[in-house]
Amino acid sequence: MNTYDVAIVGGGPAGLSAATVLGRMRRNVVLIDAGEPVNAAAAHSQGFFTRDGESPLRLLELGRAEAASYGTRIIDDYVTEIVPGGSFTIVTAGGERLSGNQVVLTTGVRMEFPDIIGLEKHWGNDVAHCPFCHGWELRDRPTVMTMTKPMEIHKAFMIAELTDQLTVLIATDVDMDAVDQASIDKLVALGVSLRHGDAREFVSEGGALSGVELADGSLIPATGAYISPSIAGVSPLAVALNLDLNDTPMGLAIATDAAGRTSMPGVWATGQAADTSMQIVTSAAGGYKLAAEIFRSLL
Repeated sequence: MNTYDVAIVGGGPAGLSAATVLGRMRRNVVLIDAGEPVNAAAAHSQGFFTRDGESPLRLLELGRAEAASYGTRIIDDYVTEIVPGGSFTIVTAGGERLSGNQVVLTTGVRMEFPDIIGLEKHWGNDVAHCPFCHGWELRDRPTVMTMTKPMEIHKAFMIAELTDQLTVLIATDVDMDAVDQASIDKLVALGVSLRHGDAREFVSEGGALSGVELADGSLIPATGAYISPSIAGVSPLAVALNLDLNDTPMGLAIATDAAGRTSMPGVWATGQAADTSMQIVTSAAGGYKLAAEIFRSLL
């Protein structure tokens, strides 16, 4: 059984960044990833210094090449089990067993999407969830933001900075007593339209979004829309290891200290697995920082 200084589970920006830094510091690293990034549907990544507009899949391709150039072994597979011991035994779906003195979980997140007809067709293009990621592309368009939780009212202020044609569609099951009335008044003063109802379909015209149809059959014209997917849960590997978790507004995440250590000695986590708010660039930065901490711990 091959033994590595560090075994990284998850090959997104955080994992690849950590692998590259540790490889440059001459650590023996293996990275296992099944190649199913959460942002695969997005045509471009935005706001990444020097890489603005690059395909997320292309970024991963470049990241893999960089990590491999410094000696990281990359295995295209799922990890099915991590067994603690003097070192950690990692088992893949393909049946390979390997040993890691330290384990890094950069498993990202899995999103759960609302049941809206046409969402899959438009997701990552004219329907998005993050104004920092897609706001520039959706600027100045007639826009609908679906609001399914009281806290999402604050997201509307960000979107309102990008268009003066915003309708906030408040789902019928939202507890309006939990919504900040002062925020509602401020949005109305900004010219934002508020509607109550449930989105049923993202309507297309010529392949592009043309409106949001409600459950009552009415239509809100729009060429851009925002939804808020929920986080389906942390990696089953974190649950099986009985790691401490944080319950965040977006969903569960692996609890770590400032350095990235989890509640189990020898297991580390960063990226969206530990902070669901991270984007590509911050996940990459998290991987870099974590790698430096791991290297120091191995001295």
